[in-house]
Amino acid sequence: TFTMTVGATSTFTVRINAAQIANTEIALESSNPAVLQVPLAVTVAQGQTSATFTATALATGDATITASANNTQRTAVVHVSPQPAAIVSLLPSPLPLQQGATGALTVTINVAQEVDTTISLASSFPAIASVPHSVVVPAGTISAQLPVNAVSPGTSQVTASVNGSSAAAQ
Repeated sequence: TFTMTVGATSTFTVRINAAQIANTEIALESSNPAVLQVPLAVTVAQGQTSATFTATALATGDATITASANNTQRTAVVHVSPQPAAIVSLLPSPLPLQQGATGALTVTINVAQEVDTTISLASSFPAIASVPHSVVVPAGTISAQLPVNAVSPGTSQVTASVNGSSAAAQ
């Protein structure tokens, strides 16, 4: 099984058992063309034993690539995952709170993931506004709420980050 990410392209190689005196066409098929796109065929040049082709991941899911020639077939299973999570927003900003009050910010990521996504959180002044160290965006969803506790008067910036992306709210 090979894993790709939505929007990615990958190169695959087909091999035949022996070099031929003429070009050999290998038929290709994706079991789920909405998930994985492959060309209709690839040609192994005369005197060669392999050829490469490119597959494009279009949507999340699974697909099987079948290569066929001379009544023989070989398959490869491809799993297409969503793009990695990236922070889209942290709202509302500003979040006005009085000392001793608790409010909530909503962190939103770019695309629902197949597994829970842990978002790191930080407060620039935890003595003013405290937040947990992290919040989990459940698999299949794109947002989660996080509590913000107003500890003392002042302004603090809360930052949410994952995979090199981040957003901040005050």
